[in-house]
Amino acid sequence: MNIFRSESAPFAVVLLAGALGWYVSTLQSSLGDRLALLYSFSNASPGQVSLRVENISRVEQFHDTFRVVCTVAEGEPPCLKQDKPPQYEVVGPINLTNEVEINLKPDGSTAIVKAWVPPGATMKIVFPTENRKSQFRFQYFPDQSTAENKMPRFFRGGVESFVVKNFDRVLIWIFVASVVCVAIFIGAQILELIGLK
Repeated sequence: MNIFRSESAPFAVVLLAGALGWYVSTLQSSLGDRLALLYSFSNASPGQVSLRVENISRVEQFHDTFRVVCTVAEGEPPCLKQDKPPQYEVVGPINLTNEVEINLKPDGSTAIVKAWVPPGATMKIVFPTENRKSQFRFQYFPDQSTAENKMPRFFRGGVESFVVKNFDRVLIWIFVASVVCVAIFIGAQILELIGLK
């Protein structure tokens, strides 16, 4: 079917535009100004496990408490020791000095972290331990009075967190890809039209 000769709509283009509009609208609606954080554990160097927390939301700041729990088999020494407290450092562009408070439970199983992480900022906590990163867990317990649409979203990587973090770029890429696809489609139609003459 040639769109320049047919009276009907080019359904492929309509479906593509509709799907694209739905995708962008859904993303915008689900993201909005909601708080989103990306976290990950790594064995940066021998005898250390680091936790990296990045605020990837657009405007919301994180000013709350979360926990880092380390599980060990029965009879093994605890992961976290009072004489070797974890240290934090600022990775992002914003100075977070004195905005991170870390307390260890006496049994050495849990670190309670109170932190302020504004949009675009990244913090890293280094735990001196011989344990593996797979033994560490990130936990967050929201206040019961917090509305559902105000609950922070936490990601451990993946496509969704990439879209959240690079939302504006993704929109530009989608727009460019759509323009290219439409241009190719119309070009093919024009070539077909020329060939029919």
